[in-house]
Amino acid sequence: MFKNGYSSETTFERFLKLANRIVEQKLSRVDFHKAIQLSGLHFSAPEVDGLFNMLDINADGELDLFEWKTRIYEDTVNPLQMLREVVTNNKLTSDDLLFKMHLRIWDGPLDFS
Repeated sequence: MFKNGYSSETTFERFLKLANRIVEQKLSRVDFHKAIQLSGLHFSAPEVDGLFNMLDINADGELDLFEWKTRIYEDTVNPLQMLREVVTNNKLTSDDLLFKMHLRIWDGPLDFS
């Protein structure tokens, strides 16, 4: 999502299209496996199953948009996720972060703004 600039809803709709489930608006475990595979993501079957189990909040065996959006946040709604993705993608260390933010170890704690 972050790399391609997709919103959470757009990503879910893309998975629905890949699995040919646009009408139903839900993904079964098999559909989810198919969508992950066709999207070019390189996950093993147990990893996809684990992800599906984490996303399927009500454990009904189907994943809908509400469940997806409950676990897959927009970066603007979840700035910590965006920060995590930036740090991970750029392989930043804690020292790199402090330097980029013009901070020193002895500075006070950060506030929300």
